[in-house]
Amino acid sequence: MTKVVAPVMSMEDESIILYVLIGAAFMDASIVAVLSRILLAKSIAKASLGERMDDYVKVSLVRAAILLSGSLMLTLTIYLFNWEWLLMVYCIYLLFFLLFWPSRHRLCADLKLKPSERDVIHGL
Repeated sequence: MTKVVAPVMSMEDESIILYVLIGAAFMDASIVAVLSRILLAKSIAKASLGERMDDYVKVSLVRAAILLSGSLMLTLTIYLFNWEWLLMVYCIYLLFFLLFWPSRHRLCADLKLKPSERDVIHGL
């Protein structure tokens, strides 16, 4: 009744591909941290809260795009090798989405807002 899906590639044949894809995915996550700090440094200097928030939207979209590319690499790895421990690696990678998820608190922390600006964001 059950059909076992055989992996497309075996670990003995193409282990380099496995390590490169996993390494590239986690390298993407580390690039997100560095790149977002560089992009946010320019917007922190602006005086208007609205302009800073507009820049933050652009940075959040770049973060999401880079993290999604890493997610696609890990999905490809899971498809090619079909190993259970790769699902654990993917779950660990998903924690980066939680770390960089654009929320009110994340916005305040990234833009280093003053207390009065934080009140505006949180809506009192």
